[in-house]
Amino acid sequence: MRRKAKTVSHENKEEPAGQSQPQAAPISGLLVFTVMFSCRLLGALNVPILDCDEVFNYWEPLHFSLFGRGSRTWEYSPRFALRSYFYIFLHAALVMAAEPFLHLLSPFLSKHLMRKKLLFYALRATLACLSSVCDTKLFLSVRRLHHPNTFSSVTVMLFLSCSTGLVFASSALLPSSFAMCLISLASSSLADLVNREALHSESSLRDRTILCMAIAALAGWPFVALLALPMAILLLHFFTFNELILSSIKASLIVLTPMLLIEYLMYGKFVLPSLQIVLYNVLGVGGDSTLYGTEESGAQGGEVASVEVPPSLTSRPLKLCVGKEWYRFPSHFFVEGNWTSVRFIRSKFDGQLPGLFSESSGSWWGRVEAARREDETFNSRNVQDTSRLERSEDCALLVDMVAAHQQEEHYEVGRVEPALGSPREGGGVE
Repeated sequence: MRRKAKTVSHENKEEPAGQSQPQAAPISGLLVFTVMFSCRLLGALNVPILDCDEVFNYWEPLHFSLFGRGSRTWEYSPRFALRSYFYIFLHAALVMAAEPFLHLLSPFLSKHLMRKKLLFYALRATLACLSSVCDTKLFLSVRRLHHPNTFSSVTVMLFLSCSTGLVFASSALLPSSFAMCLISLASSSLADLVNREALHSESSLRDRTILCMAIAALAGWPFVALLALPMAILLLHFFTFNELILSSIKASLIVLTPMLLIEYLMYGKFVLPSLQIVLYNVLGVGGDSTLYGTEESGAQGGEVASVEVPPSLTSRPLKLCVGKEWYRFPSHFFVEGNWTSVRFIRSKFDGQLPGLFSESSGSWWGRVEAARREDETFNSRNVQDTSRLERSEDCALLVDMVAAHQQEEHYEVGRVEPALGSPREGGGVE
């Protein structure tokens, strides 16, 4: 049987004439969304990618799914299968949906903003917009829950709008950011359930809360499942244990059915990457997670110029190389024209570098076959494979960061751009 929550009645005390105090008008949801989205859009267009993991584990596979080439890390090897193609495909769908609108806007955009670079910023802006929608919904639920007390809702609005971390995370192509948005939606539904004055039924709010957490944990970042425990305790105040179990099973089936099919399509076997990454990080199954937990800190290049091909050099594919600053590479979305995939030259870094997805025929099935193809050189021990290193003399262009007083013996400086870095690192990208 369903548990009944206690109903507490409040007596309405009549105030003497002339003693009633005017209540402040509630803050508009549209105003909150506008403030949030404005801050986060500025971040999406100006904040550089802060972690090479975002580039090589998410932007590069996304580029591969859209254009048929890109860098590939060992986590995408079918042997390990630690990353989800389902997550990548969700964002590929966003890019494909946005492309027709960008084509209509192209006459009004700068000629220097090339197609792939435009798609890159369009996706970041879309992610900023979606996160603002989720957090605005959370704000509205808090406002309804604490009405007419505006202090709580104003506090929530300020934290959600002014948080530097949220500005950074909102446009990041990371499962943790994806899960963050879903947790906001789950918390919003939970607040409406507690409020008991929402437009939706209690059972629909319960199902929505559980579904959001299931998507966040299974398709996003599995470790957020811990946040479901306090939510479950609160839900038990309104529903029986069996009702929660049935709702959880239904939500899991809704998420796992398409997810397992897509992972099978791309990996060639039934696998659940969210489970794989928990086994790897928590139990150490398949390797030592600490080997990859200490990447060098530092932002990517502050002003990353797209690599354009001079007309005189477009007759054959050219090799674009990066050296010791490989972790600042902003993805193939910034590489246009007749360049081959970006290659690496030998540097002081002696760990495992990303490889490349196998060349595909250009069709969607060709990309599936390329993703399924095993690269035997990948390992989970962070051991360098020298076969991925290119000879510097074979590179048509080298992108590196050097101090102003440093000189490269074998290269001629073609272009200098400002970059973020400490004084000892220098201040330009050549």
